[in-house]
Amino acid sequence: MADFNIRADVKTLLNITSTGDDAHIDLLIPQVTAQIESMLGRPYFLNGGDVTEYPRVRASQSHRLFLLRWPIEGVKPTSVHVSLDVPRVYDATTLLVKGEEYMIDPEEGVLVRIGAFWPQAINAIQVIYDGGITDQTTASKDLVRAGTIMIAAMLQKGKDRLYHATQERLGDAELRGVRFDDVPQTAREIIRAHREVAR
Repeated sequence: MADFNIRADVKTLLNITSTGDDAHIDLLIPQVTAQIESMLGRPYFLNGGDVTEYPRVRASQSHRLFLLRWPIEGVKPTSVHVSLDVPRVYDATTLLVKGEEYMIDPEEGVLVRIGAFWPQAINAIQVIYDGGITDQTTASKDLVRAGTIMIAAMLQKGKDRLYHATQERLGDAELRGVRFDDVPQTAREIIRAHREVAR
């Protein structure tokens, strides 16, 4: 996963000209990136490979299907399947044809069904795609600002050890972040506006 590259922004915000805090800032950046993704309720950066997702359909008789990682970099040609069989089958018999049975809105991260509705059954849809923000240059300026504000606040609190880093394991994954009550209100409001549920 990529991280927000915001060391220079943090130093500008706090008027830091020395390099004494650089290592501390660099240590906080991945924690804040993980926290922002957690608060967004969806992954934001590319994970370095194809994403296989079984997206949920939000409403009955819906032509629009939202993917978690957006904007979409690209959907594989043989990667959108609809299967109502039990157990599910994702092969040539369940493959949808791009341009005939669905189309992509890459900026919104939406697959639009043509001539039919997306099924609501669990795991009925499988999509394999590249999606998310590739690097800092394509990241939302608002979210960059939120990350900058969060790290600046953590640096200021860190002098007195007032912020709380968290770390826990979930299976083979390690989740890192900061406690929600340590996130400045301004940053919380910015992130809330970008939450996946608000789409």
